[in-house]
Amino acid sequence: MTVNEINRKLRCILQKDDCDRDSIITRCKSVGHESDTEVLIENISILISDLRFNLEATRRELFQAKSLLEKE
Repeated sequence: MTVNEINRKLRCILQKDDCDRDSIITRCKSVGHESDTEVLIENISILISDLRFNLEATRRELFQAKSLLEKE
């Protein structure tokens, strides 16, 4: 794969899971990044962290709901 193909694939992955399209966060390269690929990989990392956080929160909520139902 070429760098352009990798970037295109990463953008496609991110686009599927974007829920806040009007965000101030962009995927443009800044002075703190060496390449567009680096920006996209950081965005993927943020997405994974967010998904893990949501999963953990959902598990806690389900456990709390189950505990409440068992008490009744």
